[in-house]
Amino acid sequence: MDPDHKRLLELAEENNRMLHKLLNDLRWRRFWGFIRWAVIIGSAIGLYYWFQPYIDTLVSVYTQGLGQLSELQGLFSNPPR
Repeated sequence: MDPDHKRLLELAEENNRMLHKLLNDLRWRRFWGFIRWAVIIGSAIGLYYWFQPYIDTLVSVYTQGLGQLSELQGLFSNPPR
């Protein structure tokens, strides 16, 4: 085997090692990306269930406030005589 072919073979082997490292890195990045999003979405759902009673209370207070506000608007638009 002449030196040029030997050098090309060494370069091809080095390229192959680098490509395998890149592929391995891509696989790990996908795995950890999936884990990261699972944690983010899971914690958001968990926090929603944790704070759901407080959220329900706030929503009911808000709707009651809107009802009272509409009653006040009704009083000012149609004043008693």
